[in-house]
Amino acid sequence: MSNTYTYTETDRLITKEHYHYTPWHGIQFLTDYFENRCSFLKKIGLSYTPISNNSPLHNISEKYGIEGLCTTPTSKKLLELIDDTSRDSEWIERLLQRFEVSKRIYSDYDENFKPKSKLYEQLINYILFALILLSEQQNSDNYRYLNTALKLNDLVISTYEKTLEKELKALINISIQFELYSVQCLIEKCQIHEDY
Repeated sequence: MSNTYTYTETDRLITKEHYHYTPWHGIQFLTDYFENRCSFLKKIGLSYTPISNNSPLHNISEKYGIEGLCTTPTSKKLLELIDDTSRDSEWIERLLQRFEVSKRIYSDYDENFKPKSKLYEQLINYILFALILLSEQQNSDNYRYLNTALKLNDLVISTYEKTLEKELKALINISIQFELYSVQCLIEKCQIHEDY
């Protein structure tokens, strides 16, 4: 049977995936999704280790020494938000809307949230935003956040042949583990019966 989870096969920083009218392929789609994520973790020398909550986000900047990777206004804001439990939900919503339209996170935005820069290739922005959205989804049960986090992680995974710094590998590992946990919780909530 062919793979039904094809969203990471092309570098999404070069070719955008708009996810319009995505067909449902049933249980096979979920199986292929889990295989996609576990396969990626294996490619970067990691393995799937189930987590049970959002505790991996606590003091993430200190644990992984990522301050040096956050050099633009957007990455600095995302790093600030990831360690802040009282997050700026308006900024998060505006970035979510921008990403859903453009499938890009730019290095800087003006006061109207229009890109001030053409730079959008910084993977740290996509990873940190996915982590923030996954944490928000756990705290609010808003599946829009999970939906966008899946797209963000698809984009990051699709670029895996680019060099990933050690710190980025650690962060994408946390993001994927957290995403898998969130998807597994949704599967259980919807009572979809299949072992993953």
